[in-house]
Amino acid sequence: MLVAVAMVLLGVELALRVVGGRVSTDEQHLRRIPALARGLHDRPGTRLLLLGNSLTGCAVEEQVLLDELAERGLQGLASAKIAADASGLDEWYFYLRRHFVQPGLCPEIVVLGFAGQELADRRADRAQARRLAHNVCTLADVPELCTGVLSDLELRAQFLGAYFAYSLARQEAVRHRVLRALVPHYEAETQRLNRAARAPRRDAGEGPGAGGVAAERVTYVQLARLIEMLRGAGTHCVFVTMPDNTRYDLPPGPVEVIRSGGMTLVDCRDVNLAPHHYLDGMHLNGEGSRVFSRALARALAPTIGSRTALSRGAAPGDTPADPSQRR
Repeated sequence: MLVAVAMVLLGVELALRVVGGRVSTDEQHLRRIPALARGLHDRPGTRLLLLGNSLTGCAVEEQVLLDELAERGLQGLASAKIAADASGLDEWYFYLRRHFVQPGLCPEIVVLGFAGQELADRRADRAQARRLAHNVCTLADVPELCTGVLSDLELRAQFLGAYFAYSLARQEAVRHRVLRALVPHYEAETQRLNRAARAPRRDAGEGPGAGGVAAERVTYVQLARLIEMLRGAGTHCVFVTMPDNTRYDLPPGPVEVIRSGGMTLVDCRDVNLAPHHYLDGMHLNGEGSRVFSRALARALAPTIGSRTALSRGAAPGDTPADPSQRR
């Protein structure tokens, strides 16, 4: 009996490994990252990597962005986009380290889109532990993960199980695919709940809080590591606040870390978008992405121009990045 069960489980595992990459567009996207990194590195000109999650994936049209930059005198740019569903700062850090920094394939500029507190440290949940194990990290990353996002034995067990068992790594994707087919508005509601659940990891701060309880402070250790890693590789990172149909606050913590690390912050929360530009209150539709991509190009142009001038040995301008500028 046990042998039969084991054979069934093995069959499911093998079937998922063969079919999974063909069925899931996100899986296909993750598997293409190594080739994408090499392809971007081999292209001439100033290279831009657009990095984020589904917000960035829906909001940025590469060709519209490049065309708008070309109209502003920035021709010959090369770009690539990595926008993995449900990814966050930890995934972005390891994508960059594994596929760009370690093999020496870093672009001149990384444009990283985020919203709310996505740059804050946070404790992983089971789903994220499995995501990190699948197409993100390797076993060599385990020591660093154990001192950070995988804070307890259960999460480490989830990571190791998903690393060796594809069926465990992709169980969330399988469940979402079934529920998406059966439950009306499942996608929009899931995205809303994910945003609400993406709470940052907090450490006890000094001083009393409400009701005499110690105040909590949000930390940005992983953000500082990412910035230091890119700076050491000679890559400039532009952090972009992504638009949302309901405007969110930008806390001062990540702003201070980004600026003290010598990187650039571009605030695109107030780009001229209307409710009809959104698919679900968070993700932009085709028309909205074209509006946003042109505004993003205008905001990025001063930084890209400065970095291009530096790479050519010319004196760069120091024009502020302002997405409200209009031609």
